[in-house]
Amino acid sequence: MPDCRIAVVQDAGHMLQHDQPEALAALIEEFLAG
Repeated sequence: MPDCRIAVVQDAGHMLQHDQPEALAALIEEFLAG
């Protein structure tokens, strides 16, 4: 996948969308914006 990267979200486990939804949303929005 072009332009992919790894991000570490603090205080999150396997349920990232539950543990840190705002941080996940920000990462997704940043990725989709290019």
